Amino acid sequence: MELPAYALVMMTLMPASLLLISFVFFRKMNERHELIFADLHFRAFQQRPGVLQQQIEANACIEKAMHLITCAVCLDDILPGQPAQTLRCGHQFHPGCISSWCLLKADFAVHCPTCRDREALGNPVQ
Repeated sequence: MELPAYALVMMTLMPASLLLISFVFFRKMNERHELIFADLHFRAFQQRPGVLQQQIEANACIEKAMHLITCAVCLDDILPGQPAQTLRCGHQFHPGCISSWCLLKADFAVHCPTCRDREALGNPVQ
């Protein structure tokens, strides 16, 4: 017994369509999970931004730049004599730029945007 042509087409397309539907479904679920996680992280940060800012500023080693440096955060030059914050890895940035960079991370650590060195700020204050 021979099957009609449309039946053969349906039998070959059905597994492919089920696979495509599954892929789209799980991708949307993953995107939804990432959005929920990002929202929770943002809300946790919004509760204590002042504490984090205070700890970043207390940890700062701000000196005058000795030579021309390019800030890796804003890509603007730091001229000799201007204030520059030096991290423990030796990289220098505008004090406001590195503070903003660390506030974006919001995990109570100073992250160097150049070499990704991470320096913990201590226990978060409630």
